[in-house]
Order: sequence, then structure tokens, then C-alpha cells
Amino acid sequence: CTMIDCRVENYPEAGLLVCGEGAEAVLQGCSFRHCKLHAVEIREGGSVHASNTTIDSCRQGFSAYGGAKRVELYGCT
Repeated sequence: CTMIDCRVENYPEAGLLVCGEGAEAVLQGCSFRHCKLHAVEIREGGSVHASNTTIDSCRQGFSAYGGAKRVELYGCT
């Protein structure tokens, strides 16, 4: 999954779920606002590379657990 300059707002669950062996997401210039759970959830072999991504007013930002493989953040707030 590649997201460039995307906005995820007022979502009732996780804004983005990256789950499963080999699942990978690249986020560039995205924003997540008012997600009731996680902005981005990574687990079970998933990986995320995020740059210049903003998270505001979410219960949790990046949540990596349960076998998450890799999370790389650059210039994120």
C-alpha cells in the first residue's frame, strides 16, 4: 500500500491496518486526525515506512505489536 498526501479523518477504527507476512505500507505527507483507535496499526509481519506524516487527536499513533516486522519514521509529528 502506498499513500501519498492522503488524509484520513474521523475514522471509527484504525486509520490504516498493515497486517500479514510481507504486508508493507509507505506513507508520504499523509495526515491522520480523530481516529478513535490507532492512526496506523502494524502487526503479524507487517512493515511501515512513513515520512512527513502527521497524527493528531487519535487514541494512539503508530501501534506496532504482535510480530510487527519494521517501523521507520522520518520527519513525522
